[in-house]
Amino acid sequence: MKKLKKYLIHIIQITVVISVFFFLFSNINIDENKNKKEIKVGLYEYGSYYFFDKGSKPNGYYNDLLKLISSKLGFKYTYVNCETQEGLEYLKNGKIDLLFGLSKTPDRENDYVFTDHYIADENYAIYANGNENCNDLSGLNGLKFGYIKNEQNNKYVSNLLSKKNIQPEFINENSYEEAQSDLKESKVDFIVAPVNRDLENQKFNRILEFSCEPVYIAGSKGNESLINQIDEVLSESNYGILIYNKYYNEYFSKNIFKNKIILVLILFILIFIYYIIFRKTRIIRKRKTISENLKNDKYVMYYQPIINPKTNNIVGLESLLRMKTEEGILTPNYFLEDIEKSNMVFDISIWIIKKVLEDYEKIKTYSFYENNKLYISVNVSFIEIEDEKFIEELIAISERTNFVRDLICLEVVEKFKSKDISKIQKTILTLKEHGFFIAIDDFGVEYSNLDLLNEIDAKIIKLDKYFINDIKTTLLKRKIIEFVSEICKVSDKSIVCEGVENDEQLEIIKNIDYEKIYIQGFFYSKPITIEELEHFTIKQS
Repeated sequence: MKKLKKYLIHIIQITVVISVFFFLFSNINIDENKNKKEIKVGLYEYGSYYFFDKGSKPNGYYNDLLKLISSKLGFKYTYVNCETQEGLEYLKNGKIDLLFGLSKTPDRENDYVFTDHYIADENYAIYANGNENCNDLSGLNGLKFGYIKNEQNNKYVSNLLSKKNIQPEFINENSYEEAQSDLKESKVDFIVAPVNRDLENQKFNRILEFSCEPVYIAGSKGNESLINQIDEVLSESNYGILIYNKYYNEYFSKNIFKNKIILVLILFILIFIYYIIFRKTRIIRKRKTISENLKNDKYVMYYQPIINPKTNNIVGLESLLRMKTEEGILTPNYFLEDIEKSNMVFDISIWIIKKVLEDYEKIKTYSFYENNKLYISVNVSFIEIEDEKFIEELIAISERTNFVRDLICLEVVEKFKSKDISKIQKTILTLKEHGFFIAIDDFGVEYSNLDLLNEIDAKIIKLDKYFINDIKTTLLKRKIIEFVSEICKVSDKSIVCEGVENDEQLEIIKNIDYEKIYIQGFFYSKPITIEELEHFTIKQS
């Protein structure tokens, strides 16, 4: 009921704004919008479509097309430099007016306006390093994929690999330029990029070439008129806009007040249908699917060991959610978004904790289990820690079951600021009283604040793998880890270094003078099933 009221308030607000707009500006002809402002266009380097020439001036196919459109429509424009993902945000919040080369998706069509005519049908390829194993798709299994989120060609390749049960490690990239740079520096093993002779000349393997889908010119909401005019240029015909002006001026001007009311009512009904029916129905359908997945055991837990490198013992396990499908096991990259949009994060987290407690009864019988000292971590969000119902359910679980104190570690991703600390400190103390304890996950990323080490009653600090990468060659990263370990030593907190993959990284961490510094990463083990965990043996370092 509260959500319904919220939607109605939004609808009324939107309706009022639209009504005022039409009453004030209804007699303005489309052509009168020309030359009123300078158009801001997002500029990002993208193969032969957008690049900088020797004089550092923009060049390429999209640049030439923009020149043609601006000369036809008579507007001035200025470029705004941005990465691909930044460009989408800038377009959404109105910092830029146009962005060239976007594919259409249902979500994007909700946020932006697109031309009807596409401007290119781009060819892409998977490029991999010169490793002799990277000659076909099967050789990509377990390798690092420089993945650009929200790019349709990247999603296409991700889905293709999943269907073939090929599971790479996803490394997030912000742009094609960054991805290509990381490939050249061997930070990733393969990427998706526009067909690029430069990469091929540098001996990178082109494994698969494909055409994903056509791309268009996108405008920010409110620039529908400009997009319509651009469409006319792309179709090389002005008839559409002339007919619209004639119809609008001859018909609507005769019955202006009546038609304004009708238009507002139509808009009100359409918005109402979207918010109340379509959106709600889609969420209900997704919630039903997720509930059925839970009931039919489609979700499964994987576990990644956390090792004390000084004693070579398992001190803990991180529980990681996976999903079983006909194509194979999927990581959260493929299904977490649906869970979040369906407001079922709470349900899934509670299910995970119950499943972990169930699996713990098996783990106790495994040979590596010693003296009740092992803990299992579960990832939770800051929003969940704030949620009273979630905390009440955790407490109920601890009281209903044979709950072992200090068994369950709640890993909170560090995306909160100092002002939020007082809000959750009391909650953390309550959880501690009932046998849970806290780890700060991804420490050192985003809103990093050393005050958190003192103010948050966390037992474990998890260092992001960013600090582990290049630890051998980057003195600053080693010093940061040593500095954090000194602070943790004083406050009696444990450190878990994530993403350890080789002997050199292991030895550097192992030689840090602190007994409670632990390791998690592919050096010891990738995430494995509960059945595989039974036979797990620690690699001798």
